[in-house]
Amino acid sequence: MITKHPFPNKLINDFIRYAKTIFPNEACGFFIDDEFIPQENRHPDKQNNFEIDSKQFILNEDKIQCIIHSHNNYPHLSKNDMLQQIATDVPWGMVNLINNQPNEIVFWGNDIDNYPLKGRPFVHGVWDCYGLVRSYYKNVKGIIIKDFPREMNWWKKEPSMLENNFESAHFKRIDKSKVQEGDVVFMKIGKVTCHAAIFLKNYTVLHHLVSKLSNVEPINRWKDRIQGFYRYIGDK
Repeated sequence: MITKHPFPNKLINDFIRYAKTIFPNEACGFFIDDEFIPQENRHPDKQNNFEIDSKQFILNEDKIQCIIHSHNNYPHLSKNDMLQQIATDVPWGMVNLINNQPNEIVFWGNDIDNYPLKGRPFVHGVWDCYGLVRSYYKNVKGIIIKDFPREMNWWKKEPSMLENNFESAHFKRIDKSKVQEGDVVFMKIGKVTCHAAIFLKNYTVLHHLVSKLSNVEPINRWKDRIQGFYRYIGDK
């Protein structure tokens, strides 16, 4: 588990204490002025979702440092988590509670992605293969790549999601003879092209597999799975 996060431990611990009091319902609230401010979960299915009164968001919008919520034994982001974070345009956090004890703790948003590129645990939607591509481009190149809100196991329902969306993120396919450091490699897992990696020097790739830590490996280990190389061309 990554223990260093972009918000003070006191705020995170205050939220965890509150979340444990209403477990197995999902807890939610704001970080405002370096304090945790709990909010009522107004969703009908409180064990699997949360909803904050929109009036409270509007009232505090200019002061909110983060919107944070808990999950009940589900360590990944939902597609709705990703959609709502993009819509609110503020950082979000998620704490997963297993048997009412904190496990995964993640924060995401374009302004706070400063986690190490290697050694991340897998949390779908933020610390996954595409999340790592976005982090590399932001942290190494200073470029924010468009996010694609997605459910866990999207590759079973929408197997062409990466290929269909990469052009809208301003990438174009290139010949393998022209590949250079920082280009994106698409790979096939099973029968589906559903894995993205960053090509690095010395013929290695930076990538993140399900249930693994993000790491760097020789690209030759993956040569039979490579489906194409893509280069960021910017918004032209």
